[in-house]
Amino acid sequence: EDAVARYFGWEILPFDALSPTVEVSSSRITALARLMRRTPTVVVATVDAMMQRTLSVRDLAAAVRRLATGDAIDRDELVAAFDAAGYVRASVVEERGQLAVRGAVVDLFPPDTVSPIRLELFGDELESIRTFDAATQRSLAELSAIEILPVREIPVIDDPLLSARLLSRARELDLSSRDLRMIEEAASSGSRWPGMEHLLPLIATGTATLWDYIPAETLIVAFDEPALLRSAEDFSTLVRERALRAQLEGPLFPEPATAYENTAEYQA
Repeated sequence: EDAVARYFGWEILPFDALSPTVEVSSSRITALARLMRRTPTVVVATVDAMMQRTLSVRDLAAAVRRLATGDAIDRDELVAAFDAAGYVRASVVEERGQLAVRGAVVDLFPPDTVSPIRLELFGDELESIRTFDAATQRSLAELSAIEILPVREIPVIDDPLLSARLLSRARELDLSSRDLRMIEEAASSGSRWPGMEHLLPLIATGTATLWDYIPAETLIVAFDEPALLRSAEDFSTLVRERALRAQLEGPLFPEPATAYENTAEYQA
């Protein structure tokens, strides 16, 4: 296992109607999970990533699915949980974030595993957990248990007040009635849409930064602190500019202060 975890920015502009790629999200979630589990690791982080708020420790822990052979499993419930965790359906699992269901066999490729995972059920019992080769689809090693991480930085949505929060913010921004209807339909159906991750402060009941995951005894190394501070100031300026643009163009976005730390908070 690679001892270095990368926690970089999303590689998209703040409040853009796009979601980060699976590769970027997988890298970030892997870094957060290692810190949460207190796994010895080196995390390399960028300024913009550290200033951006993400899943709270509680929400990430709740999104982890723990499985062991012999567990009683409802296949449909399991697959629905993986859907909610951001996995994307595919006929064959070859890349991270993909999920394939064939009868009693469920294949998926979590963010933090070297190889994809094959779950085989016998009736309502998890009979086996195996890694397999993405190219040949052949089984590799058998596991007795595994923890499956989510793919996206969005918590499992089970909040009756979500629609009200989104609509309240939409009305603050004076969005059109058409936009209001689309937001309400998406929230009530539990579906995901491009750029949804930007709405994390409105969707989740709490958020965190990388600092909330870092243990107190961690060694922190900062390279070229003056340059880091300049980067923080530049990024804060970008967030303000993008918020103004989003307000003019109409997409739903949260209060910038709830999505990103400012320069003073970053310095603290």
